[in-house]
Amino acid sequence: MVLKLCAGTIDQGMSDPKEDRYKIIKLLSKDAAGGMYLAEDTMLGRKVVYRHLDAAASEHSSERAAEMSSYAGKLGAFQHPNILTIYDIPIDEAGFSLVTQYVEGETLAERLMQGPLREIGVYRMATDLLEALHAAHDAGIYHGALHTGSVIRLARATSGYRCLILDLGLNTLATMVKGEDIHIADAVLLAPELHDDGGEADASADLFMLGQLCYTALAGGHPFSGRSDEDCASAHLAGELPPITNYVPDLNLDFAAWVMSMCAGVRDDRPATIDEATEALHAIKVHDPDAKLATAAVPIANATGPMAKVTPLTPVVQVAPVVQAAPVMPVSPVVPTVVATVPMAVPTAKQSVPMATVKQAPIGATGQQSSLNMTGMGATDQVADFSAGQSQSNQKIFIIIGVLVALIAVGVGLKFMLPSTDRAEQKEELVVLDPNVKAHIHEVALVGKKGDTGLVNLDGDKVLDWLVLSGDSTDGDKAKMPAGSCSIRVTKEGAFQEAKKNDIPVFFEAGGKKYSPSVSTSNKMGAKSGNGWSATIRAPKKSKGSMLVNIYVLQEWCGFDVEVTLPNKEKVPFSVPALDAGVTHIPLEIPNVKGGKFYVIKITASKDTTGDFAMGLGAVVVEAR
Repeated sequence: MVLKLCAGTIDQGMSDPKEDRYKIIKLLSKDAAGGMYLAEDTMLGRKVVYRHLDAAASEHSSERAAEMSSYAGKLGAFQHPNILTIYDIPIDEAGFSLVTQYVEGETLAERLMQGPLREIGVYRMATDLLEALHAAHDAGIYHGALHTGSVIRLARATSGYRCLILDLGLNTLATMVKGEDIHIADAVLLAPELHDDGGEADASADLFMLGQLCYTALAGGHPFSGRSDEDCASAHLAGELPPITNYVPDLNLDFAAWVMSMCAGVRDDRPATIDEATEALHAIKVHDPDAKLATAAVPIANATGPMAKVTPLTPVVQVAPVVQAAPVMPVSPVVPTVVATVPMAVPTAKQSVPMATVKQAPIGATGQQSSLNMTGMGATDQVADFSAGQSQSNQKIFIIIGVLVALIAVGVGLKFMLPSTDRAEQKEELVVLDPNVKAHIHEVALVGKKGDTGLVNLDGDKVLDWLVLSGDSTDGDKAKMPAGSCSIRVTKEGAFQEAKKNDIPVFFEAGGKKYSPSVSTSNKMGAKSGNGWSATIRAPKKSKGSMLVNIYVLQEWCGFDVEVTLPNKEKVPFSVPALDAGVTHIPLEIPNVKGGKFYVIKITASKDTTGDFAMGLGAVVVEAR
């Protein structure tokens, strides 16, 4: 007999086991499938989440039992980093038990109690969940009941959050075991085709519910909340869902269009496949102002708690569209022609208007979600009092601003009035030129630092090949571009040890997958000035024009000496100064590249490197210029 909990520790009706492997600690939540408990696996000494699904009173046929066992086996064999791991599915005459991984974090439902997520946070959530669903669908498993309690957010060691699906397969398994339709879902977010009896989950339904999760996370709630099941289904089919930009006016328009296409009530209007949805998402460039802040709450940051609840929650009763700020009252121009030429005076979609702020009401508010306060205007329903005294004060301010703008304009004019020789010298400082190599020194920059993880997308049309060092050494694991048109080989330069570093603040994304570099070394591992790595690149045989080679290196308190060896053995050296600790992007261009020939790029700790330092070769990316 499979080991279960002692009688009386959870729902009545469970039989006594011969041994007590799983020891109950506390009840976490209850839903239509039964109770979910935090337990201790006494055999392996770890915390787990334990569920028991009582079988229906009537006996299952042998065919039905085989179907349940097959599905349970499929769930148990499936693993993905963005889906909660199922450790065990004990089966006996009383039903099924489901033993899963225990993680501490906050569900999306719990997080939304604090307010909406930022654009970049929702984009990354969509990426994580698409990867998870893609893998599940490939294994023949569909969720069919995604809701805000299905997703848990785990803080990353560097910054941001990773999103996991908590309850994959639970809906289907519970229905099989109990012999009746079990819906652990939120009617507001449920695909309309699943509202009908007999509606079966598929890829399109999961895409719809993922879109609804993104919509809810961006808006901080859902406009259909509180409506009946039938009303929700018919409203989705009728296309009554307001545009997401009604609630987030400055949302990236491409991302807004992607979310709305995923939310389409009519199946034919959604992405045809999960591959299509993934490809469309990765083609969108979402602005990341700050990796740590962008994935945190708008009003509040991290909130950790016990094991996530699976109880479906739609966080607000109703979401009201954001009230657009009234136009700022025109100002009598003091120096109108100068003001008109200063681009900084015009707020962009990504900038907030200094004169007006939109405040988000707490989640769960039944009134209007947005209130508008105008600086200098008192309450939202008051009009500014531009009396004589205030007018004089404003005029003084405008005169001061006018003078400052005029001074800026003079400075800009002087810059462009510099002699042409001065401008030429400035250009030479920005780009180190050689007939065969162009080192884009002015484009050398940090792409990631501690607390601000960077993202590099490798799916561009001009990318010829790439290599990410994801193991513990130069000879270890590497992620490579499938069918890349170049040959990239990396070797060590010097006698030093390498080690795996798990918190290098950058990751690379290609084809919906993420790759993290991890090779590093330091003076404590024998590295010294002149040590580093070489990347040998064979240009594509049919290369024409220029080739851009992008080197991504971890550096802490060291600069780099770079040397490019051309096919004719000519060596072109240049140096890169030390930046703040983090991952540095070093681009260099090889004009008139010779197809099929080898180019060697050596990057080593600069000659003046002393004391404590660390470095690591992260990736080599080759593009057509």
